[in-house]
Amino acid sequence: MALVAKITNLIALLVTVAWLARWPDWEPAALAISLLGTLVGLEYRDRKRVSDLTNTDRLEHDRTLFKQYAEILPEDRLRHEFDNDLFNHYTDLGFANRLSRFVEFAKLAEAEFLTDAVQADLLIARDAIEKLRGFILVHFFPPQGEQLPEDTDHVRLILYPELRQYADVPGELSDRYREYAKDLDRCVEGASGAFSKFRSTAKSELSV
Repeated sequence: MALVAKITNLIALLVTVAWLARWPDWEPAALAISLLGTLVGLEYRDRKRVSDLTNTDRLEHDRTLFKQYAEILPEDRLRHEFDNDLFNHYTDLGFANRLSRFVEFAKLAEAEFLTDAVQADLLIARDAIEKLRGFILVHFFPPQGEQLPEDTDHVRLILYPELRQYADVPGELSDRYREYAKDLDRCVEGASGAFSKFRSTAKSELSV
């Protein structure tokens, strides 16, 4: 709610400043000053709320948050994907959805860690995982002719299935597939390293 109030106030302030620039008068000037004061007050209140937390409160907050991230994207599931499925250039829609939930959750203000080192590594992991998710959504497809399961989370996704069959046949199609595979490997390597660093920092800083 605090974030919504800030955004709403900021938009109103920008509109008022534009009004003041076009028609200089005391009324838009007074409104702009009032909105600016409100925005400063909201920011001060949020910062004071965080600063008023004791170290124990901050630690408990971050530990609870870390558990939420672990529920969205369990480490064992991610490791399985990195070391097995994605290593062999396939995955499923359920995993892609988990990556999406992790990324979108990490963009929320209420999902920010209060421990600076953990938050910094989370942002790096979020961006790397978002890059991997984007690659999967653009370059992975269900196999042609395969009956789709009722549970969409179990829909298999394969890196360009129409090219995969030519992966071991020398030629242009094989070269194209291998280039996509190299790009995928780079995305997986980046996401794997960043996620491991995030979890390692969190475990060290939060003693979890």
